[in-house]
Amino acid sequence: MKQKHDDDDNKKKEKGLEKKVAAEETIIAELELIGADENGNKGLKGYNIKGKEGRETAEEKIPWVDLDDHSRFSVAISDPYYALDPTNPQFKK
Repeated sequence: MKQKHDDDDNKKKEKGLEKKVAAEETIIAELELIGADENGNKGLKGYNIKGKEGRETAEEKIPWVDLDDHSRFSVAISDPYYALDPTNPQFKK
């Protein structure tokens, strides 16, 4: 009688483990879907721990040039002939 009781307990434990494994597999599948890109590729993008610390932005790479100080550009800046015309149909915002 005791062996039958032990067999029932083992079957219950196995069913419980199977349910847990199935639940974990569904969670893993959902997380993979979340991490996949639009095309369904599973190539997850890495996370850069360093962040932007080591990178230079475009503003830092290009030296600042004040266009008002240069006589070469003063005509193009001050003359209304060279200004953008927002009433022109080719002007796009």
